[in-house]
Amino acid sequence: DLSNAFGKAFSGGDGATDAAQEEIVGKTINLLCAENVAPTQIYVVIVAQSIRDVGGFQSRQDINGDTKTKDCDFGQFDFDDLGNNDHKDDVYFDEITGEVKMFVTIDRDINTGRMTVRRIDYLE
Repeated sequence: DLSNAFGKAFSGGDGATDAAQEEIVGKTINLLCAENVAPTQIYVVIVAQSIRDVGGFQSRQDINGDTKTKDCDFGQFDFDDLGNNDHKDDVYFDEITGEVKMFVTIDRDINTGRMTVRRIDYLE
C-alpha cells in the first residue's frame, strides 16, 4: 500500500489529485530499481527527528494568531490538521526539536547476506 510510504497525497485523502500522485512518483522513480540479481550495494535515505512529546492541555497559536487548545497524549504526535494541503500551516502541539538527514551506503555480501554500513553522509 503506497499510502504508508507517501502519506495523504497517495492515500486518496485530502489533495490526492492525479497531479499530486504523479509528482510523487516522478520525484522518487529514479531512487527505485528492479533487477534480477540482488544488489551488492544499497543506498538509503534516512530522516530522523527528535520530538518533545507533551501531555495534557496545551495551547498554541495558528498562522492567523488564533489560540488553539488541545488535550495532548504522550506517545503520539499531537497536531491539528487545518484541512488544507499546506501542512506547514497546521498547528503542532508536540515540537520537532531537531532533524538529521543522512545518505547511507550499505555493502551486502552476496555469499553470507551480511550487510555492513560503508559510508554515512549527512545532508544539509
